[in-house]
Amino acid sequence: MDNTKKQDRKKYNKETLSLLDTKLAELFLRALWLQCTISAVLIFTGAFEQILIYCGVLLNITSMFVVAGVFILRAPTTNEKGHNYRSPLFPLFQLFSLLVSLWMIAFAFIAHPFETMAGMSNLAIDIITFYWRNIVSIQIKG
Repeated sequence: MDNTKKQDRKKYNKETLSLLDTKLAELFLRALWLQCTISAVLIFTGAFEQILIYCGVLLNITSMFVVAGVFILRAPTTNEKGHNYRSPLFPLFQLFSLLVSLWMIAFAFIAHPFETMAGMSNLAIDIITFYWRNIVSIQIKG
Protein backbone atom coordinates (compact mmCIF):
# COMPACT_ATOMS: atom_id res chain seq x y z
CA MET A 1 0.00 0.00 0.00
CA ASP A 2 2.82 2.37 0.70
CA ASN A 3 4.12 2.01 -2.85
CA THR A 4 0.74 2.83 -4.38
CA LYS A 5 0.39 5.90 -2.15
CA LYS A 6 3.87 7.06 -3.15
CA GLN A 7 3.07 6.48 -6.82
CA ASP A 8 -0.21 8.39 -6.47
CA ARG A 9 1.64 11.27 -4.79
CA LYS A 10 4.28 11.32 -7.52
CA LYS A 11 1.59 11.27 -10.20
CA TYR A 12 -0.33 14.06 -8.48
CA ASN A 13 2.83 16.12 -7.99
CA LYS A 14 3.83 15.71 -11.65
CA GLU A 15 0.34 16.68 -12.81
CA THR A 16 0.25 19.65 -10.46
CA LEU A 17 3.70 20.84 -11.48
CA SER A 18 2.94 20.55 -15.17
CA LEU A 19 -0.32 22.46 -14.66
CA LEU A 20 1.48 25.12 -12.62
CA ASP A 21 4.24 25.35 -15.22
CA THR A 22 1.64 25.88 -17.93
CA LYS A 23 -0.26 28.50 -15.92
CA LEU A 24 2.93 30.32 -14.92
CA ALA A 25 4.17 30.26 -18.50
CA GLU A 26 0.88 31.83 -19.63
CA LEU A 27 1.09 34.44 -16.89
CA PHE A 28 4.69 35.33 -17.70
CA LEU A 29 3.90 35.49 -21.41
CA ARG A 30 1.01 37.89 -20.77
CA ALA A 31 3.18 40.03 -18.51
CA LEU A 32 5.89 40.10 -21.15
CA TRP A 33 3.43 41.19 -23.84
CA LEU A 34 2.03 43.88 -21.54
CA GLN A 35 5.53 45.24 -20.91
CA CYS A 36 6.32 45.08 -24.63
CA THR A 37 3.14 46.95 -25.49
CA ILE A 38 3.74 49.67 -22.93
CA SER A 39 7.37 50.01 -24.03
CA ALA A 40 6.33 50.16 -27.70
CA VAL A 41 3.83 52.91 -26.93
CA LEU A 42 6.50 54.86 -25.05
CA ILE A 43 9.03 54.35 -27.87
CA PHE A 44 6.65 55.51 -30.58
CA THR A 45 5.24 58.45 -28.63
CA GLY A 46 8.22 59.74 -26.72
CA ALA A 47 11.91 59.73 -26.06
CA PHE A 48 14.18 57.04 -24.70
CA GLU A 49 14.50 59.05 -21.48
CA GLN A 50 10.82 58.40 -20.75
CA ILE A 51 11.38 54.66 -20.97
CA LEU A 52 14.32 54.87 -18.58
CA ILE A 53 12.28 56.86 -16.07
CA TYR A 54 9.33 54.47 -16.43
CA CYS A 55 11.55 51.43 -15.81
CA GLY A 56 13.43 53.16 -13.00
CA VAL A 57 10.21 53.95 -11.14
CA LEU A 58 9.04 50.35 -11.47
CA LEU A 59 12.39 49.02 -10.27
CA ASN A 60 12.40 51.40 -7.29
CA ILE A 61 8.89 50.40 -6.26
CA THR A 62 9.62 46.68 -6.49
CA SER A 63 12.91 47.06 -4.61
CA MET A 64 10.99 48.92 -1.89
CA PHE A 65 8.67 45.93 -1.58
CA VAL A 66 11.66 43.61 -1.27
CA VAL A 67 13.27 45.71 1.44
CA ALA A 68 9.94 46.03 3.25
CA GLY A 69 9.76 42.23 3.16
CA VAL A 70 12.73 42.15 5.53
CA PHE A 71 10.49 43.68 8.20
CA ILE A 72 8.00 40.87 7.62
CA LEU A 73 10.78 38.29 7.92
CA ARG A 74 11.77 39.84 11.23
CA ALA A 75 8.34 39.05 12.65
CA PRO A 76 8.42 37.00 15.86
CA THR A 77 8.40 33.67 14.02
CA THR A 78 11.34 31.35 14.06
CA ASN A 79 12.89 29.22 11.37
CA GLU A 80 13.90 25.54 11.56
CA LYS A 81 16.93 26.28 13.72
CA GLY A 82 14.88 28.31 16.18
CA HIS A 83 16.45 31.63 15.24
CA ASN A 84 14.88 34.72 13.78
CA TYR A 85 16.16 36.17 10.53
CA ARG A 86 19.26 38.27 11.25
CA SER A 87 20.45 41.39 9.48
CA PRO A 88 23.39 43.58 10.51
CA LEU A 89 22.46 46.93 12.09
CA PHE A 90 18.77 46.23 11.62
CA PRO A 91 16.78 48.44 10.72
CA LEU A 92 19.32 51.16 9.81
CA PHE A 93 20.18 50.00 6.27
CA GLN A 94 16.62 48.96 5.47
CA LEU A 95 15.14 52.29 6.55
CA PHE A 96 17.85 54.18 4.65
CA SER A 97 17.07 52.16 1.52
CA LEU A 98 13.33 52.78 1.88
CA LEU A 99 13.85 56.52 2.37
CA VAL A 100 16.17 56.84 -0.62
CA SER A 101 13.75 54.88 -2.80
CA LEU A 102 10.83 57.06 -1.67
CA TRP A 103 12.85 60.19 -2.39
CA MET A 104 13.74 58.95 -5.88
CA ILE A 105 10.11 58.08 -6.66
CA ALA A 106 8.89 61.45 -5.33
CA PHE A 107 11.53 63.30 -7.37
CA ALA A 108 10.59 61.33 -10.50
CA PHE A 109 6.90 62.08 -9.88
CA ILE A 110 7.56 65.81 -9.55
CA ALA A 111 9.91 66.01 -12.54
CA HIS A 112 8.18 63.46 -14.83
CA PRO A 113 4.58 62.79 -13.73
CA PHE A 114 3.49 61.03 -16.96
CA GLU A 115 6.19 58.36 -16.83
CA THR A 116 5.76 57.86 -13.11
CA MET A 117 2.00 57.44 -13.44
CA ALA A 118 2.52 55.02 -16.34
CA GLY A 119 4.77 52.90 -14.14
CA MET A 120 2.41 53.05 -11.17
CA SER A 121 -0.60 52.21 -13.34
CA ASN A 122 1.29 49.23 -14.74
CA LEU A 123 2.02 48.06 -11.21
CA ALA A 124 -1.64 48.60 -10.22
CA ILE A 125 -2.79 46.54 -13.20
CA ASP A 126 -0.35 43.78 -12.21
CA ILE A 127 -1.63 43.72 -8.62
CA ILE A 128 -5.29 43.71 -9.71
CA THR A 129 -4.59 40.91 -12.19
CA PHE A 130 -2.75 38.89 -9.54
CA TYR A 131 -5.61 39.09 -7.03
CA TRP A 132 -8.28 38.61 -9.69
CA ARG A 133 -6.53 35.47 -10.91
CA ASN A 134 -6.36 34.13 -7.33
CA ILE A 135 -10.06 34.81 -6.77
CA VAL A 136 -11.01 33.11 -10.05
CA SER A 137 -8.82 30.07 -9.31
CA ILE A 138 -10.33 29.75 -5.82
CA GLN A 139 -13.84 29.88 -7.29
CA ILE A 140 -12.95 27.21 -9.85
CA LYS A 141 -11.46 24.91 -7.18
CA GLY A 142 -14.21 25.52 -4.64
